[in-house]
Amino acid sequence: MENNREAKKRFIIVAVIIDKVRNIENSIAELDELIRVDGGDVVCHLTQNLKEINYNYYIGPGKIYELKSLIEQTGVDCIACDDELSNRQIKNLTKELGIRVMDRTMIILNIFDKHAKTKEGSLQVELAKLRYNMGHNIREDSHITRGSVGIRGGVGETKGELTRRRTHRRIFDIERELKSLAVRKKSQIDKRKDRQQPVIALVGYTNAGKTTLMEALTNSDIKGENQLFSTLDTKASRLKLSLGMEVIMTDTIGFIRKIPTSLVSAFKTTLDELKDSDILIHVVDASDRDREEKIKIVMDTLNQLKILPKPIITALNKSELCNDCKDIKGDMIVSVSASNGYGLDRLKVKLKEVIRALKIKIEVVIPYNKSDVLARVHKESEILREEFIEEGVYVEAYVNSGVEDILKWYKKDPNVDQ
Repeated sequence: MENNREAKKRFIIVAVIIDKVRNIENSIAELDELIRVDGGDVVCHLTQNLKEINYNYYIGPGKIYELKSLIEQTGVDCIACDDELSNRQIKNLTKELGIRVMDRTMIILNIFDKHAKTKEGSLQVELAKLRYNMGHNIREDSHITRGSVGIRGGVGETKGELTRRRTHRRIFDIERELKSLAVRKKSQIDKRKDRQQPVIALVGYTNAGKTTLMEALTNSDIKGENQLFSTLDTKASRLKLSLGMEVIMTDTIGFIRKIPTSLVSAFKTTLDELKDSDILIHVVDASDRDREEKIKIVMDTLNQLKILPKPIITALNKSELCNDCKDIKGDMIVSVSASNGYGLDRLKVKLKEVIRALKIKIEVVIPYNKSDVLARVHKESEILREEFIEEGVYVEAYVNSGVEDILKWYKKDPNVDQ
């Protein structure tokens, strides 16, 4: 065990506060946790107040001198900067400090690399890394890129040119493969739409408990982990709410502060699934003292990705650890606990209410010779009442627009008691 501790890379976190208005404590704490998830240890933090980030070095000359002294005292292996740095800043800092310099994006990409399990997830992470590397002139065989396509260089071609050509070729190949996977996904989504099956997407800050909540609701064996970015690949399960009301529930990547642009573009296929959902369940860690800030980050991100507007139910998860959850009220807010099952029935009831609001209530009599129509009503609608009468089957139900189009030819029987 002692050898494992010695093998861990040791970091100093460096962060810049712009005009003293930035809440740096939460951001540093999160970067500290990211480094821990990536297998490192944080020795100390160093912050600097500036009017703007230093163009050449990220921090000012005085702080570089202070940082050098800290490096000598602590013997750390790496510097982690709490922003995405430019190629110039990384090179200049590395030259001045004499040790490896990483930015927040590098650390996030490393974690993504470890947690991507499906083919699509792995391709999306590799694409994000390659695009990041291209912008920072990082060689393909460095620590941050997994695999490359071997291409023989031409006469007189420099090593850098060969590297760029390989990277461009690999990016092209990955984008083509992701487009092919996206076509298959679109086909699956279209089939759901044909069946008029509502899609409920779980969203939230990373490590809010989305995966555990989905497992509790659907009785699926997904296994959530208590760490940042434990879920990268989209997972889907069926949830039966009542007779004739079955939905598809999906869980995907959690959000975070300063999400790297390379990740947003690389994970376009995954994020598009949120756009195709009918309802969002925003899972919030109710016990988190920074929950209000994280709620804002999630909502801002959803707006930036043009996923809103659509119905959102807020699930205050881990409510058993929250002292003020009872004081948080709202028509679309439900306190739950994915770990002990508290509030899950209320969440399902709320889901049914929201789905019903998206549907149409009908009362019709379906002739006995239209068994195919009745079968579709049973499959795609929520049956409230069904009665066999002389003229056919009287049905009262909440239906989707597709079923309503079929049923508009059938009238309600006035003789049925209400």
